[in-house]
Amino acid sequence: EQQQGCIVRLQRYCLHDGPGVRTCVFLKGCNMRCGWCCNPECISADPAEQWLSSSEGAGRLLTAAQVAAQCADDLPFYNASHGGVTITGGEPLVQAAFACAVARALKKRGVQVVLETNSSLWRPGDRTHERLLQCVDLLITDVKHAEEAAHVQATGVSLAKVLDGVAWAAGQLATRGGQVWVRTPVIPGFNDNEEVVRAIACFAASLQCHGW
Repeated sequence: EQQQGCIVRLQRYCLHDGPGVRTCVFLKGCNMRCGWCCNPECISADPAEQWLSSSEGAGRLLTAAQVAAQCADDLPFYNASHGGVTITGGEPLVQAAFACAVARALKKRGVQVVLETNSSLWRPGDRTHERLLQCVDLLITDVKHAEEAAHVQATGVSLAKVLDGVAWAAGQLATRGGQVWVRTPVIPGFNDNEEVVRAIACFAASLQCHGW
């Protein structure tokens, strides 16, 4: 629990990042460069880099134990609403060892854990990634498009890496009863057409484990 990582903020009483009342832990650093990013202050992995001229986006170095202790203060609210803590970002797998340490510390305290990820950085066979998924109750993963060229142009990352990552993580979770939500941000002029939505839905239906 002494593993140290960089977070932007802990945000309490979140209602849209998993079931129930949640605390979101925003980790700093992301490998994608989406033009519609709703948390651009989390993109840079540099703790000192801020968003525009405000202090928003400056990172704080905390241990996993410190993060878990702060989140566990709201355990009664999590228990009453079937909620918990969502590890998000940024992209949590940029700080995979820290995300794993936080998830393990939360599970020791009886907290339900959700992980939000773009799934492009999963490495099958990586022990840290496997240990992280062992502590995850629900994986929320974005699939932003169904065509490789469009995905690369918009995010800078291969769609194939995302789909392979989602499929691998879903397989890992299926062995222990975990769940997966596939989420698609609807972006006008980019992915808001029936063909793309149907392709993403077909992919989601093919996974070994599905929604909550």
